Amino acid sequence: MASFASSLALDRPIVDKTGINGTIDFVLEFYQAGENQNQPDLSPGPTYPEAMKDQLGLKLQPDTAPVREFVVDRVEQPTPN
Repeated sequence: MASFASSLALDRPIVDKTGINGTIDFVLEFYQAGENQNQPDLSPGPTYPEAMKDQLGLKLQPDTAPVREFVVDRVEQPTPN
C-alpha cells in the first residue's frame, strides 16, 4: 500500500495510514474526463476518488504528517585536484 500511495500523482504527498502490509493485486475502473469525447452517448463512470472508495474501500483524507524532503542549501563549483 505504501508503494501505491507514493505512486499517486497528486498535488501533495500521499501518506499510507492503512496499516496493510504485503503485496495486493487489484483492478480499478474509473472515468477520466476527456476519455470518451468521440462517444458522447456513453454515461461516464465513477471518478478516480469515487472508484477508490467504492471499489477498494480507500478514501483520500486531508491530514498533516511528517514527510521526507530533500533540501539543497548551496551549490559550489568543484575545486581542481
